[in-house]
Amino acid sequence: MISRYTYHGLAWIDLESPTREEMLHLSEEFGLAKHIEEALFSESPLKTVEAYEHCISIHLPIPRISSNGTMVSVHPLTVIVGRKFLITAHAGSIEAIKAFGSLFEHVEKPEYHQIPTDGAMLFAELMKHVYAIALKDLSHISNRVRTIEHALLNTNAEQLLKGIFQTDRTLLSFKQSIDSHRPILAAYSAACMQCFGEDALAIAGRISTEHEVACSKIEAEHLLLNSLQRANASHLTAKNNARLTSLIILSIIIILLTISTLLI
Repeated sequence: MISRYTYHGLAWIDLESPTREEMLHLSEEFGLAKHIEEALFSESPLKTVEAYEHCISIHLPIPRISSNGTMVSVHPLTVIVGRKFLITAHAGSIEAIKAFGSLFEHVEKPEYHQIPTDGAMLFAELMKHVYAIALKDLSHISNRVRTIEHALLNTNAEQLLKGIFQTDRTLLSFKQSIDSHRPILAAYSAACMQCFGEDALAIAGRISTEHEVACSKIEAEHLLLNSLQRANASHLTAKNNARLTSLIILSIIIILLTISTLLI
């Protein structure tokens, strides 16, 4: 399925599970070389960022967290950034892509100040939505972490082990997926300088800033969960030590009673 949006000569074309025929037609329209066309179909590209004479191709993993905060799914997204166009291709629905579509509904409004003028600015806006959705997803894990924190203070700590382990695994998978964007964005910045000049490089820097904000908030949740994990382990150790002490005392009492009985 092809969705097309235009604004004053600037175009965004979104391809959701495109057919070969649709891709061939689009390649002819925008003069894409054969290897760029193939990049749009590749789910495991050899390079995450490739610079060409008039455009840049980027392959990004887009993670999603389930609403109960227990599972991470990763959706490959391929983006072609041109001077006056942006092409996105993906196998299924991606929420950030849907949210990005609202950009073209608001650019004509007087209160909208950041009007895109080229493909690099469009890509920066797209990535802004990607990280906004990532932080929205992070709230699902945050809720689980707060539940663990509450349970640690109010219930049997032994029951928390499974919840802590599952949440830590989910958060780690999400963190690794978002962290993998860092070298991709660094390569994209270099490609921007090569293809579009210093102005595009400054715009690419905005994406890196959004990425670092998302990484910082994910890391904060990870640190909190780790501290709760240590607190739970300490609690269990103290509890086990108390049980061991009780058993030792009980054993001593039994021994003394036995000795007393033998002496009578």
